[in-house]
This record gives sequence, C-alpha cells and structure tokens, in this order.
Amino acid sequence: MVRVAVSHPPLFPPGAAWNYSDTDYVLLGMVIQRVTGRSYAEEMTRRILRPLGLRWTYFPSGSSSMAPPYLHGYEMSASGTVKDATVLNTSFAPGSGDLISTVGDLNRFASALLAGRLLPQPVLRQMLTPVPGSRAGSDIDKYGLGVITTKLPCGITVYGHGGTLDGYLTGVTAQSGGTHTLAWVINGSWGVENQIALMDKAYIAEFCGRHQHASSSPAAPRPR
Repeated sequence: MVRVAVSHPPLFPPGAAWNYSDTDYVLLGMVIQRVTGRSYAEEMTRRILRPLGLRWTYFPSGSSSMAPPYLHGYEMSASGTVKDATVLNTSFAPGSGDLISTVGDLNRFASALLAGRLLPQPVLRQMLTPVPGSRAGSDIDKYGLGVITTKLPCGITVYGHGGTLDGYLTGVTAQSGGTHTLAWVINGSWGVENQIALMDKAYIAEFCGRHQHASSSPAAPRPR
C-alpha cells in the first residue's frame, strides 16, 4: 500500500495544506514496529486493550473468522443485489481498519482517551487541536491528530472518528473529560458517501438534545 502511495507525486509540500489519507495510518503502524521491534497490533494490545479491559476488541491477524456473537454487515452491488460481507480478511488495511470491536469497548476507549488516561495532557491537547486548513467533510468538522473535532450548533465540542469497511459504517465520539460518549454502527455500507452528514446528525441528536433538555430525566438505556 505504501509503495503504491509513494509512486504518486505529493498533493502539496509538507505543512502547506491538509488532506485525509489512510496510508498515513499504515505508515504509523510501520513506525511502531521499527521503533519497538514488535507489531503495532502487539503494542496496541499491550499498551491499550489489556490495561483498559477491552476484552471484546482484538486484531484478527489475517484471519477472516470472528468470535461470536457479532453483527453481520451487508454490501449492495451495482445491480442492487445485497450480500453478506461479514466474513472478510482485513489484513489489507493494517493500521487503518483491521480491528474488531464492540460499541461498548469503543465507548470505554473514547472515555479513557478524553479523560487523559492514555496520553500526557500536553500530547492530548495537541491531538485535539484542529490542524489549520483541515476540513473533515462539513463546516462543523475539523481534524486534529487522528481525531475529528466537531463543534456542534449548541456550542458543545466533541472529539472522535468514524470509519467504513465492507458492510459497516461505524463512529465514536466523546466530550472533553470523557464523561459523555457515543458509539454507533450501521451494518450496511451503501450510502457511505454521506458518512460525515450521518455522524453530524447523530452527534447533534445525542449531545445537543440532552443539552437542550437538561431538566428532563430520561430513562436509563436498557443493556443489550
């Protein structure tokens, strides 16, 4: 993947502009392996997954099997035929999409990150600071370092990311401090061109809705 990427000329000189690229995450995984002598999957598991107790989050390591139970994902072909795309070897996306998780674990991760349990405060502040010139897909979304910063119409700012893979559209975000998080998944990959719009609507409904109706006491969500 990196060989294909660097065979093309750069879009702009370093630091002159901004553009999203999955290849950057692949490169980061390679840097981790070069520095530590271990794969980024090993380092992620050792430094993050195990300490946070994310027991349902794991790297398939080239396998197309998953530990049940799991949510099936679906694709639609150009002819309109829907097919099950759940069984997939994700080794083609190292560092950018080869991770299996649950919405519960995603919420726990986002909460720990925004609460400052994973990074020193100066590093976390740099991570959450929008890069000049970045625009993640809408007027309210900017990019930090691997994090989408979304300033909602009600004045609340949330931090997270979304992603797509065959059959799935997933997102996770949280407020500063990590006390309020949201993780969600759609198990159909068509319509992903509206990914940012879907994320913005979900975040506005979750964070602004509660903010505007703070006097109400909604029932606690039922565990699933």
